[in-house]
Amino acid sequence: MRVLLAEQIRQFRRDRHLTQEQLAEVLGVAVGTVSKWESGNSAPDLALVMEMADFFGTSVDVLLGYRQQSASLTGTIDRLRAMRNAKQYVEGRREAEKAVKRFPNSFDVFYQSAALLEMAALEGQDRQAARRAEQLYLRALELMDQNKDPKISRTGIGNGLANLALVLGESRRGVELLKQNNVEGVNNAVLGQTLARMPGHRQEALEYLEKALLNLLPQLFSVCIGYLNTADAGSGADAADARSLALLVIRFCQELRQPGSRSLLDKYLAALWCCCALMSEKQMLTDQAASDLKQARRLARQYDADPGRELNLRLIRTDSLRDAAVFDDFGSTACSGVEQLLKENAGDSPRLSTLWEAMKDEGTDH
Repeated sequence: MRVLLAEQIRQFRRDRHLTQEQLAEVLGVAVGTVSKWESGNSAPDLALVMEMADFFGTSVDVLLGYRQQSASLTGTIDRLRAMRNAKQYVEGRREAEKAVKRFPNSFDVFYQSAALLEMAALEGQDRQAARRAEQLYLRALELMDQNKDPKISRTGIGNGLANLALVLGESRRGVELLKQNNVEGVNNAVLGQTLARMPGHRQEALEYLEKALLNLLPQLFSVCIGYLNTADAGSGADAADARSLALLVIRFCQELRQPGSRSLLDKYLAALWCCCALMSEKQMLTDQAASDLKQARRLARQYDADPGRELNLRLIRTDSLRDAAVFDDFGSTACSGVEQLLKENAGDSPRLSTLWEAMKDEGTDH
């Protein structure tokens, strides 16, 4: 509930083109009294509120600026979600406590209340909020059968409980919860980060960090290729942004690559340089497109001359690399992968296919 009496008195007075002195005279009060009402430093008693409402030709609740919030379940859930997004944690915590009392058997209310308090706990390192969020999440788990949102799962709630345990300084319990809910390695990075701060867990931390880094690479490539594909149907500005993203990924991979060794990364990078060429061509930057394609040609030839399945990355131990399963759908060779990309885009960029064939005939990487 919100009461906006100060704002309403000022607005009604102005709408009727009255000065504070004139309103004070009508009500039989001092001018300073009206000024204090409008600044919110004091409030009129009920009798004066009723007199003002009658004078302004409105109802008391309208003059108060009273807005009754929706008591419906949907309205409550929407408010909790909105308060979390707006980071209104103080007001949100009050709303959450009212909500769970009003709807003691609603999964959505308990989940949204817990999520709101979790954010308050994480951002403010608020132990009290963390304890309360734990209680709310545990109740949400009891009501989980009501959940209809596919984006919400027991795993996600488990990770929320892990975050809260870490806020509370209960690292071991937090780590165990993260491990229990580490579906497809989703918690590898935070496990590595958390374990690295715990004495005697360096080796275990490295194992999780290596897994996280190895999982990151294919995700980076997928995101990059996805943006390149969407830019293909977009504007020149979209193409420029997509090429910039590809260059950032290329630079990251080049820095991560172990120098002086062969690496499967070269095959991936050749494909990304080809995509850069396609984006440059879309912007009609012909010289840049040719330069990008030459980079793709150089890396493709380099890889195909001495192919291998090893990634050879800095920060990753040899044993970890040997055990890593690398997904590769860029063709049987690096050159064939680039040629497939050019073929798929021949309708929009026929010049690049011709340029690639010329490079092959010249047998040059310069």
